[in-house]
This record gives sequence, structure tokens and C-alpha cells, in this order.
Amino acid sequence: MDTKIEQLLDREGFTLAPLQARILAYVLDICIISVAVSFMFWEELAALQIALDSGKDLKDTAIALLWWVFVFCMVYEMLFSMLYGATLGKVVMKIRIISIDFVDKPTFVQALVRALLKYIGSNVFYLTYLPAFDDVFRRALHDKIPKTLVISN
Repeated sequence: MDTKIEQLLDREGFTLAPLQARILAYVLDICIISVAVSFMFWEELAALQIALDSGKDLKDTAIALLWWVFVFCMVYEMLFSMLYGATLGKVVMKIRIISIDFVDKPTFVQALVRALLKYIGSNVFYLTYLPAFDDVFRRALHDKIPKTLVISN
């Protein structure tokens, strides 16, 4: 697999995205998602704060809100990856995601698997990100499994 990636990079003239650019793109995406979620769920967040102040049980409200945040994160990551090959943070940092097999934007399945693994990794101590620091091609687990690569534009 590594030989195939090396040949792909040489043949297409691609360069790998630096880890610093990927990290900054991730931080930008988190900021974008946070602002969007705040606007979309302003009333729910306000109701949650009121319930918290009054000592009411927040379990159902919090679970519903977390579910919608999960859905929003998944849709954001998946759609932007599939349609544009980059999230807004990646666009700003001038990096993009490609499918190793198709040398193009990720397919629906690749984008879905990548988004799901990235979300899980982000919420479990970033464990799925650790392989990127030891991989020659800087692939995190959410890149290795769906066979994607993050390159500079």
C-alpha cells in the first residue's frame, strides 16, 4: 500500500499536507461548528441553562442536544469532504482530502467512514489521531481505514 501511495504522490505531483496545517484546519472547523451549533440551538441552550439553574433533570434535554450536535458534525464533515474534498477549515489552510483509489474527492462511503472515525477519535482522547505522528504519509486512523490522504493544494 505504501508503494502505491508513493507512486500516486510522484505521478500526480501531490505533496502531503503538513501536520500543523491539518491541526489548524481542525481547530478552525471546531470553531465553525461551535458557532453554527450555538446559532442553530440557541433556544435549546438557553432552556438548558435555565433548567440547570433551577436544578431540574437535564438528562433528556442534554441527550437530545448531543444527538443533534453529533448529526451536525457528521453531516458537516461528510458533505464537505464528499462534495469539495475539504471542510471549510481545510479550504482556509489550502489542504484537501483525496481518495487513494480514485485520486479524487472521497466517495460517499469513504466520507461517511472518515467522518465517523474522526468524530469518535475526537471524543475518545484523540486516540485515532496518534498514528498520524508515526506514519510516513501522516495518516490518522480516519485516513487509513477509508483509504484517504490529506494533501496540500
